[in-house]
Amino acid sequence: MRKEDLTDPMIWTSLSANETQQRESRRRLICIADYIVPGHGQIFAVTESIRKQHSCVGSV
Repeated sequence: MRKEDLTDPMIWTSLSANETQQRESRRRLICIADYIVPGHGQIFAVTESIRKQHSCVGSV
């Protein structure tokens, strides 16, 4: 997951084998992580704004 993927889901959805499962996995990761270190791209902080965009409330 790269920071750019958060604003343009077409970057990852077009290559996903199971978009529904991958979307939920990404959401769970965003909800629990403070930082994401992608395999490709720069490390980025998971902000409250990003968490709100992905419906992170209470438990994952």
